[in-house]
Amino acid sequence: MNSSNITEVVYKSLQEEFDTLNWAIYPNREKLNKYHLPFANIELGEFDHIDVNSDLNEVEMQFTLRLAYSDEIRDKLAMRDMALQIGCFLSSNNFKNAQIKDTTVLSNQSDEFTPDVDGYIAWEINFLVSVLFGGTIYEPNGISPEFELEIVENAN
Repeated sequence: MNSSNITEVVYKSLQEEFDTLNWAIYPNREKLNKYHLPFANIELGEFDHIDVNSDLNEVEMQFTLRLAYSDEIRDKLAMRDMALQIGCFLSSNNFKNAQIKDTTVLSNQSDEFTPDVDGYIAWEINFLVSVLFGGTIYEPNGISPEFELEIVENAN
């Protein structure tokens, strides 16, 4: 797997869990006005190499998720409820992927300064996904491969 695959896993997991939102991955800025509300978009912003352990690299991938709703009182409340649910989902690491080691929500807050979502009320959730990359002695299911040990006792 690579960063594109992990982004797709995160995106699809969120999309399946929160199917009342219209989702976009790396949205085209000009097309943001055409999405039906409420909508959410997700982007991989950066990643940091944290640890190298033998043949595996632990990498923290920082994602930004934006929610956009219409500027009505009930939508302001609905947006906050959705942000709370998404934050809990992320913190529980519900991605069902062996490469994803951990997920941490960094911030979950109102987003008043993103010009891309002018005309909407927006909420921003920043989170880290810790991922293991590299070859491994383990099989894809995480189980150690079968091997036989032959014990030879010293005949002396």
